[in-house]
Amino acid sequence: MDNTKSFLAPKSNSGIIEDQDLINLVDLSELSGCPIESIKKELGLDEDQITMEDLRKKMLALLDSTMESIS
Repeated sequence: MDNTKSFLAPKSNSGIIEDQDLINLVDLSELSGCPIESIKKELGLDEDQITMEDLRKKMLALLDSTMESIS
């Protein structure tokens, strides 16, 4: 059973992506225009999908470390 959420067409009726929904990094790559390997490298990922909760945590950590390095 595939429970990976597409950014373009969430499967939930509300259209809201929940914290435990899996996000497909191929979709994220296509929407952002950033190569999938760059996304994986920057976020420290090996898989092609991640939960929304984990994606938020990793993005926040990346932003925090970026802000610290430019301060």
